[in-house]
Amino acid sequence: MTFYDLLWYFTIYSFLGWCSEVIFATVTTGKFVNRGFLNGPVCPIYGVGVVVVILLLTPVRENVFLLFVCSVLLTSALEWLTGFVLEKLFHQRWWDYSELPFNIGGYICLKFSLAWGLACLLILKVIHPGIAALVHHIPFMLSCILLPIFGALLICDLVFTVISVRSLNVHLEQLSKVTSMIRAASDDIGGKMSEQTIKLMHRQSELMEHLRGGEKRLMAAFPQMRSTRYADLMEKLREKHFHLSE
Repeated sequence: MTFYDLLWYFTIYSFLGWCSEVIFATVTTGKFVNRGFLNGPVCPIYGVGVVVVILLLTPVRENVFLLFVCSVLLTSALEWLTGFVLEKLFHQRWWDYSELPFNIGGYICLKFSLAWGLACLLILKVIHPGIAALVHHIPFMLSCILLPIFGALLICDLVFTVISVRSLNVHLEQLSKVTSMIRAASDDIGGKMSEQTIKLMHRQSELMEHLRGGEKRLMAAFPQMRSTRYADLMEKLREKHFHLSE
């Protein structure tokens, strides 16, 4: 197994992971939703997860029970770590299993941990042998051309997504400040202050109405995404742009 093999596995499984997320969302919601963290058709967490599983669990591949148990533990640890890091970096909780039984901090739960374990069995036993054979037949020079291109596109997409997340946080911060100012102004009396309050309410309405494309895509892609700083305002934005429009 070469470094190029691992890069191809990461790329392929990132795409297949995105496909599975989209199919799941389509079946459950009845409409197409780009469920990836990024804008493109990739979910890097799947690529990383499968590569880690391949590297660490291939030695126990023939022991089905041990493979399943190790898969559950390993993928659960990866999902918990990913959710925790994303929340600390972006002040957003991208998924929340708090309402499901046997969850840990809302980051992982028994239901999905068992599902990831079964998925790993399917991948290592059925899917990966075919993927490995396909990658083995890709010419080395073609890999040297395509993989850097895929990597550059992924980095550009990541940068754009981080900008969108930051933009959403700034949007919520501005909305929070305006809302606080309206509350403070409403306690004062006088025509001048009333004019100021009207201006602030107009600004609040503008902020509620306007969402950039990247911000709206993220909120649509992660319907359970919650802001750790402005939870109430996030829900008002979601209600404004999604629930009321349906």
